[in-house]
Amino acid sequence: PELELVKELSRQQMYDKKIFQVIYNSIAAAEHAVNRINGFEYPPGHPIILEFSSTPISISSAVDPIANKISKDIEVLSSTVTKALAVIKNASNLTSASLCLADDYSSPLAPKRGNEKVLLPSSDNSFRLFFVCKPIIPPMRLLEDTFKMFKGLRNINVIDGKNYGYVTYDNLESATRAINCLND
Repeated sequence: PELELVKELSRQQMYDKKIFQVIYNSIAAAEHAVNRINGFEYPPGHPIILEFSSTPISISSAVDPIANKISKDIEVLSSTVTKALAVIKNASNLTSASLCLADDYSSPLAPKRGNEKVLLPSSDNSFRLFFVCKPIIPPMRLLEDTFKMFKGLRNINVIDGKNYGYVTYDNLESATRAINCLND
């Protein structure tokens, strides 16, 4: 109990023995582990030797690789949230007339192709929009806030483990406004 981190240390000519650094969140928990596990043989004939570290280290230095990955993920998420908030702010400042884009507008990600119908109603008269978030999906609360701006939102579906999903609107106007505002 109270185990915080187990980290394998690099081998330093230790006769091919593995050395791990184990961090507990209290001294009492560490003492308990040493008393219970030190000398235990697993597999039989291979004793586990535990001792307190002679050099105090901070948890932050021990979890540095983990912290780096988390900080990168937070940076990406922060960027995505910032972009979403900018879209929301811009959309809230727009009037319904300004949401209509010129006929010659074509997005580099989704160009218009002649007489193609952009949206087709589903069997229950709803309009479904598919979306892709790069590099990761923002929190569901942000997706809801973003897609609710366009009125008539029925539901949001995100595919588990993927960076895409779809939203369903009650009417064509709301779905079209969402495409025009959110499509890069």
